[in-house]
Amino acid sequence: MIRKSDTVRSLVAQKQYKRALRIAKDFRLGITPEQSLRMKKAYECMVHERFYLSLGEDIEARIKEGIETIVSIYGKENSKYGEVVHKQI
Repeated sequence: MIRKSDTVRSLVAQKQYKRALRIAKDFRLGITPEQSLRMKKAYECMVHERFYLSLGEDIEARIKEGIETIVSIYGKENSKYGEVVHKQI
């Protein structure tokens, strides 16, 4: 059985951030409230852009913050030595 977190890791590796955020925005374990809020806001700005523009939100900044957050949590890549390392942004 594939866990949702594994699905998110796969989507992040494929740079499918909208799909990854749709799943990860509701995660609670191992996620700070600030990280959760950034991911939720980024996804909402992607889906309801006009609404958040009407509220005066900086859409690009919110989406960038959410992507940076999800990549910092779930983005991994293999190093040339074979071990898994976290990507730093």
